[in-house]
Amino acid sequence: MRQDSDFQDFYEASYCRIVALVTAVLGDRHEAQDVAQEAFARALTWWPRLGNYELPEAWVRKVALRIAIDSTRRARRAVGGSDVRRNFGPWADPATGASL
Repeated sequence: MRQDSDFQDFYEASYCRIVALVTAVLGDRHEAQDVAQEAFARALTWWPRLGNYELPEAWVRKVALRIAIDSTRRARRAVGGSDVRRNFGPWADPATGASL
């Protein structure tokens, strides 16, 4: 039971800081709250080991930032910003002019 209360204390002490950090990165507080919840859910899974770290909040911060970055990448891909052909149109062979 002590392990659960340790995690609860950790969560309550660090949740607002994690949300503030991710909000600064994403610019969206609601999405930042979702990211923080996911990061803390992962931390709970690893808590038996993570609870012994000197700074477990650093681990959660790192995980939350990775989740936020992945979320941003997925959103950009959904819009189509990473497809070179979409940005520049069909490619053509310089020698023949035929579309590739």
